[in-house]
Amino acid sequence: MLPRQLLQIDYDQFQRYAAITVLLKPLLYTWQHAQKPLRILEVGSHALNLLPAFLSPLSIEVVRADLEPQYAGDVGPYVTIEKNKPLPFGDGVFDAVVAMEVLEHIPPQSRLMAMSEWTRVASKGILFTCPNGDLVIDQERRADADFQARHGRVHPWLEEHERYGRPTSDEVQTLLKQLSVSCHRFNNSPLAEWLPLLLVSEQIFEQGDPELFARFNEMLNTRPYYACIQEPAYRSIYTGFKSPVIDQQAQSTWLGNRAVRNTESTANTDTLDPTRLLAGRLSQFIMKHRRNEVDAARLNELTTANAELKHKLACAEQTLFWMLKELKTNQPKRINKLESPLNQAELNDLEMARPHHWHVVGSRPAFEWACYHERGWHRIELMGQVAPGHRPVLFLDYGHGVSEEYRVRMGSWRAGPDRLCVNAYFHHPVTKIRLLPCQQQLQTAVIIEQVVIQPLSTTRVALEGIGRLCRDLVRFPRLTWRAMLQSRSWLRLGMQQTTTPRGLPIGANSDYQRWLLENRPTPSQRRKLMAHHRDNTSKVVLLLRLKLVI
Repeated sequence: MLPRQLLQIDYDQFQRYAAITVLLKPLLYTWQHAQKPLRILEVGSHALNLLPAFLSPLSIEVVRADLEPQYAGDVGPYVTIEKNKPLPFGDGVFDAVVAMEVLEHIPPQSRLMAMSEWTRVASKGILFTCPNGDLVIDQERRADADFQARHGRVHPWLEEHERYGRPTSDEVQTLLKQLSVSCHRFNNSPLAEWLPLLLVSEQIFEQGDPELFARFNEMLNTRPYYACIQEPAYRSIYTGFKSPVIDQQAQSTWLGNRAVRNTESTANTDTLDPTRLLAGRLSQFIMKHRRNEVDAARLNELTTANAELKHKLACAEQTLFWMLKELKTNQPKRINKLESPLNQAELNDLEMARPHHWHVVGSRPAFEWACYHERGWHRIELMGQVAPGHRPVLFLDYGHGVSEEYRVRMGSWRAGPDRLCVNAYFHHPVTKIRLLPCQQQLQTAVIIEQVVIQPLSTTRVALEGIGRLCRDLVRFPRLTWRAMLQSRSWLRLGMQQTTTPRGLPIGANSDYQRWLLENRPTPSQRRKLMAHHRDNTSKVVLLLRLKLVI
């Protein structure tokens, strides 16, 4: 039984080390002698020093060799080798040489030299692994494409696979034949599950949770394992022995090993289905170790669904309420009797339903409430605090849904708490109002203190219009007089002026004119400006500046 630390290593690394262990460990038992421990050279292991743990409790000495220098703090025998140079060891100083996933990182013209060096320093034989030739090209390219999509660069160890090419079975057997060693080939790691498990393990590793990554690999590595399989595989394992006696000894040792022969891999496909095994074990893992997270997410979903259902129920009740009122309004009436479609209690309820101290934060908040206002003139007062410069708009519902066609513009917000007031004429009874405090995206909070809508008589609107017209004649004589000459009715012109926000003059039609008039300095600001420049500016320049500002 392997230690738990070995079961928690990367799934792909476990596959290759476990396969080499199944093939090599029985042979080491037959080769061991009491005088000295067996010596094994592992080429290309770099920082990994896993082979002694997999081959435990055998008395062995593993020497690692790689192109990169040894890491600081790394323990165990380690030798730095040079590319395209002979290994710095004598002939036959090791019992066996192991090279896992190395051959595909060597250019094709240098592979014969590398394998000859492995054979030279091994007294009995060599064991090495590599991708299964052209069979894995599509899978590796898909893995590389997924890595590039996540990181924007080529996969670090698949790039040389593409550059140097993946060794094929015929190429490897030809090289071993040239070296006069026997050749045995085995399939390892099912190709059908290699790609999905590689993508899942890489993405879990990138989450930065070592415990989750270790538990995930432990779940995969504790499945029923077969070092050599009969189905299409990602990896090929090759063994080569220097003498026929050792070759015959290896064949007889492997003959009774079920993990090598893999007699049950095709007979019992249900228990070895990687998809079902992965789904079952992953479900158990989540239920056991992530129950709190799952419960919290489920509770959040239920809370959101409950809020949505309450909102839909409130909307349905509101719709039913107004449908009943509409039916009541459309009932036949006597001509000589005028009555309100709603009684006083219902009107009080609607009065309380209007906005009162709404405080929200969002990019484009909107408020909507039910109401009932008769046809005619109304005064709309909006009190609140919004970022200056934004223009609120009211959208009206005349009984056929809120439409952008029927809108009331309220002017522009000023800094601090502000109050906007305009008159508007409702052509039909209004049953719902939607308030959009700003027409652009907003980063600050929106505070709506109150919205008051009161009916006005036509006479009062006419008087207010005459007053506005007289005031504009004093403040803006040219614009107002030009508009009066072009209008057929001065009374209608004054009433229309009461619907413009912030008392803009009649002639201010363009956006620039509206901006200029809305940002005119107040009398106190003009007095401060004159006091500021009185001592250092001549009267002519001061009058010119003041004239430009005014």
